[in-house]
Amino acid sequence: MKFFLYFLTIWSFVSFAHADIEEDTALETGSIKVEFFETSGKGVIHVLDCDQCLKQFYTFSDQPRIKRKGSYIPFEVFMKDYWNAKNPTIFLDKQSRSVLKVSY
Repeated sequence: MKFFLYFLTIWSFVSFAHADIEEDTALETGSIKVEFFETSGKGVIHVLDCDQCLKQFYTFSDQPRIKRKGSYIPFEVFMKDYWNAKNPTIFLDKQSRSVLKVSY
């Protein structure tokens, strides 16, 4: 019985973690160029040197979360610093393919 409970606990944890991973897609790029339009609040991230990418650019309607060197930074800081990003990773929503997060 203990083994069954242990197995069930592990299985539910793995299933939950797997479901969380499938929600977004991570794309590793060589570099990016970001355009943000304050009037509409929307933006575009152009990807360069990306073998995994199906498109040359990805859009966002809400400002994506930005993680630099393990810490989250404001979007405004990112707009002044994105050109320093070496091999950034963009995370896309699985269904809409819009940018949710950028990590570098």
